[in-house]
Amino acid sequence: MNTAMCNPGHHPPGVRRKTGPGVLQHMFKLITTMRRGTATDLAAAWARYPTIEAARVGTAVLLRDDRILRVMIVRNEIPPVFVEWAER
Repeated sequence: MNTAMCNPGHHPPGVRRKTGPGVLQHMFKLITTMRRGTATDLAAAWARYPTIEAARVGTAVLLRDDRILRVMIVRNEIPPVFVEWAER
């Protein structure tokens, strides 16, 4: 069955980004819990990270903001797959 996707960059669940010959890798994103407001103006919250280490660096950047209470790192899939929590 061939279905059209609204977002041409979207991959079906379970498909990972190809980073080299025969190497597949998950992408990560951050989900924030804030004291007040939204994270729409925080670039680190919108970014996609190629490695878990890069996501942890993004988490550290977000936690410098006093409004951020905790950050969840998830794999960038549909639905997102939980990886780890980071708190103050």
